This record gives sequence, C-alpha cells and structure tokens, in this order.
Amino acid sequence: MPGTYSVPGKALKKQLEPKLDKYLDELHQFCAIDTKSGFAEGIDATVELVKSLVADRNWAIREWPDADAGAGIEVAATGGNPNGARIMLVVHHDTVHPVGSAESWKPARNGDNLIGPGVIDVKSGLLSSLYAIGALEYLDLLGDIAKISLVSTPDEEADMRVSKVMLEELAPEYDVALSVEAANPDGSIVTSRKGGSTYTLKVQGQPAHASRPHDGANAIHALAMQVVAIQGLQAFRPEVTVNVGIIEGGTADNTVPEHARAVIDVRMTGHDGDTDAIDAAMESIGGNPYVHGTTSTITRDLYFPPMPQTPKITALADLAVECAADLGIDVVYGPRGGITLANLLAGHGLPTLDGLGPVGGGEHSQDEYLVVPSIVPRIEMLALFCYAISKDFQRES
Repeated sequence: MPGTYSVPGKALKKQLEPKLDKYLDELHQFCAIDTKSGFAEGIDATVELVKSLVADRNWAIREWPDADAGAGIEVAATGGNPNGARIMLVVHHDTVHPVGSAESWKPARNGDNLIGPGVIDVKSGLLSSLYAIGALEYLDLLGDIAKISLVSTPDEEADMRVSKVMLEELAPEYDVALSVEAANPDGSIVTSRKGGSTYTLKVQGQPAHASRPHDGANAIHALAMQVVAIQGLQAFRPEVTVNVGIIEGGTADNTVPEHARAVIDVRMTGHDGDTDAIDAAMESIGGNPYVHGTTSTITRDLYFPPMPQTPKITALADLAVECAADLGIDVVYGPRGGITLANLLAGHGLPTLDGLGPVGGGEHSQDEYLVVPSIVPRIEMLALFCYAISKDFQRES
C-alpha cells in the first residue's frame, strides 16, 4: 500500500536524483575554502558562495557580520500560507581543520566515500539544505508552509558566541528546527543530546624556593587535591560525566608554584536539578583552598543546555521515519553525544530534531568522510519531511 507521502516522494526523487554530479561539484567549491573557526576571511567567503548559489532565486537573505568570527546567514524561501509552518534548517559553516587544509587536503573519492575537510561536518549539510528547499520550491510543494530557511552560523566549533546571538533572535520566528548535522554512522536520526558546562579552576599560592617549601604555599598541590575531588563527582548524578581536560601551573622545578589552573568539562542529560547540583558541587570544591596559604576560585565559562527527547521531538522523529519509509529508506532514531546548535535551539523551547544530514563519520580528523550514495536519499528525506511537517502543522495559540 502506498504511504501517505509517496506521491510527493516520487516527485522529489525524480527532481533530485539527476543532480548528484552538480551537488558534488558545488561541495568541492565549499571545501576549497578554509573555514576554521575564527578565520573570518574564509567564513565570509563561504557566505558569499551561498549567496551566489541562490542569486537566481527570490529568497530573502539576512546576515550577522562579525569581524572576529565571520558572518552568519539566514536564507529564507516564502511559502504559500502565512499561517503555516515556519521551518528552520540549521547548520554551521565553520570547521576545526587548520587554515591551509583547503589547499593541502582536497576532497578525494575512496570507493563510496568522499574524504576531505568539512565534507560531513558540515558542508554537505549546508548544501543539502539548499537543495531540499530548492526542490520543494521547484515542485510547488511550499503551499502549506509560511517560510523555510537555511540558517548557518560561523562559530559552532568554537564558543558559539555569534551562534547564540543569532539563534536567540531567530528561535521565536520558527515553529520547528531541523539540524542538518551528519546522521549517525548507521543513518539514524538524533533525538537527544547531552548538555555541557565548562569550568575554569584557578589556584593562587605563595612562591618560595623549593628548598624551603614551608615559606610558600604550593598551588599545584592544592589544585591536584581539588582535581581528585572533582573527578570523584563522576556520575554523582544520573548520566553526569566529569572530565578534567587541562591542567597548568608552575614556572620552574626549583620554585614553589604560585599559580595553577584546570579546565573541567561536565556533560548532563537534563534531569531536573542537574545544573544547580553541578554548580553547587563545583563551587564547594573550587572554593575550598585545600592547602594552607592558597586561595582558589572556580567559574563557569560556558553552558549549553541539554536536548532531551520530549514528546514533541518523539512525534517529529516518528514522522521522519514515516517519510523515510515512503521513500524506501529504513531509519531509526536515538541519542547521540556531542553538543551542536540543536542544544541551543532546544534550550529556547523550539522542537528540534538533529542528524538529518547525509551519512558519514570521522569528524574532526584526517579520516572525515561522506558516504556519497547517502547524499540524494537524505536530501529527499529532508525535503519530504519538511513537506509532511507542513501538512500536519497546527500552530499553538
């Protein structure tokens, strides 16, 4: 029996399947630009490439320029129903790969895989979003949509300073957010992600000659004791993880160290009270000098809210699975580690689904790859899913 969305699904297949070669050519254009976080020249060049690819379309463009991070961009197509669904397809155009990668490491095929900097994290997701919106518009399938947009931020791989500003402004303008980050390696959709906090612990001691340690106060000694206490918080709340990732201190081996520092990463799933409990535990340890003559302070530098699997997210995921089935694709959903823009959007109360990009892996490494045969089916699924959302949509009063 044909599925609910089989007819538009067949139309999307017919429209998108001949476009793979064009897609790969454009993906190579994106990968030819260095876009390491903070390299504003390359980030801005990517925004200009996006604008050139949609120049012949009547799509609205907004930019968020930033001298340090480079620009963010929103590209919005208007649908036929002002009261219909407002759908955000969200990605980022910065990568972790160093400046020079675009020249020294050009994308290359290895069987079904395309290996190169940013191919899966997440330049293919950016391009797939444009193709999905374009196919829906070409096939006149935007009738029940108010607007559908690509939103791409410039600093997701860094501190998300610009991303936070953009998404705080944009979240109220949308009803649903779909993150076109890479799918899980098995193709599954992401319905939940842990949140995270980063803390910096600083210890002030008293310098002295190493031969007379009693004249000083050893900041590294105090820090070491605090690190042991902090690592002891591992799983003190359900599914909370704690990792002391950086320690620094001292100036010379014959000097009692005056300063020491640690950076701590904490991840949580979003159980009620997690954030307050973690803050309190960190403050209790960080505010205790442990060694006489030392003082210490701890600060929370970054916070990203969890993305729990809410009933609305489950309903979205079930609809995505239905659309995939109508295209002959088997898809499941579940949790994934790591923090993305989806965390920020979920923190603003926007129903958000993640992992809707092509299949691949090896993110942040020289083995980063994109599974080429997954490209077109995942665009078809994304486009059909947006169409299905518009058909099922009712805005809450």
